[in-house]
Amino acid sequence: MKYKVLYVEDETETRKNICMFLKNNFDMIVFEASDGKEGFESYLENKPDILITDLNMEDSCGFDLIEDIRQIDTEIKIIILSAYSEQEKLLRAIRLNLVEYLIKPVSRKQLKEIINKTLSELIDHEHNDYFYFNETSYYNKTSTSLIVNNKNIKLTTSEIKILAFFIRYSNQILDSVDIFNHIWDFEKDYKVESVRTLVKKIRKKLPNNTIINVYGGGYKLVAIYPSTKPD
Repeated sequence: MKYKVLYVEDETETRKNICMFLKNNFDMIVFEASDGKEGFESYLENKPDILITDLNMEDSCGFDLIEDIRQIDTEIKIIILSAYSEQEKLLRAIRLNLVEYLIKPVSRKQLKEIINKTLSELIDHEHNDYFYFNETSYYNKTSTSLIVNNKNIKLTTSEIKILAFFIRYSNQILDSVDIFNHIWDFEKDYKVESVRTLVKKIRKKLPNNTIINVYGGGYKLVAIYPSTKPD
């Protein structure tokens, strides 16, 4: 999977040079825009992972672009490149959850370090999203999708809740009462059979021996495969 970056800058030569630098130094898909309006349209169309933008452009303000994007996307990594360092702008930038606010002129070395840091954060985040059962089976915590032997397995709401609970406490023993209270949140009277039935259903959808019985009525999800980012 290649990450995508959008660079917004109204100065044509600067924009072309930085885009060329990004293409030559990183294995990313690079998009460019000359102002905030074009930048927002590109964001909606291409859904980049990283936004790099100037603040003061001839026809628009970079802050307006960032605020528009932040209203619908809290995950995108944002880097500001600006010639301005006024306190008011810096304070406004803090509220927008930026990766970095860089004052122009920015050296290639400095920009490369920031991009590498940002890519590392994206990779770490994706690693945390995936829980692997084996080489071909994993659960995506964000999309709540289960893949077993490279096939998508449909889950009910209760199955999603119990699987997430087991994954959160993987390699730990969970008793029936804790599982019941987590799934049904004290909405009905405890019945051990309800837990047994749900465990049986989710167990059938997972690779063999993923969830084991523990003496005394407990269960354990056995995690032995390292979590890695799928290709």
